[in-house]
Amino acid sequence: GVKSSQGVFKLQRVWIKMDLTTREEQELFEGFFSLSVSYHDEYKGGDLDRPQKQKFGLPFWAIRAAKDVDGKEIGLVPL
Repeated sequence: GVKSSQGVFKLQRVWIKMDLTTREEQELFEGFFSLSVSYHDEYKGGDLDRPQKQKFGLPFWAIRAAKDVDGKEIGLVPL
């Protein structure tokens, strides 16, 4: 199983504009997510190629959800 893990999540606004028709701010963000996972020795088993520690990293872009005239977020639906 997993012995330990740690990660980083960063998010920074890089652009903002006011929509003059709705008076709503439109925003663009850039972010980065990383995760480091260490495994117990017994998890490795017979697979000698499996590393004891794995690192993952992912840059991403994000936008703030738009809202309708009632203030309800547009485009977000429950799964």
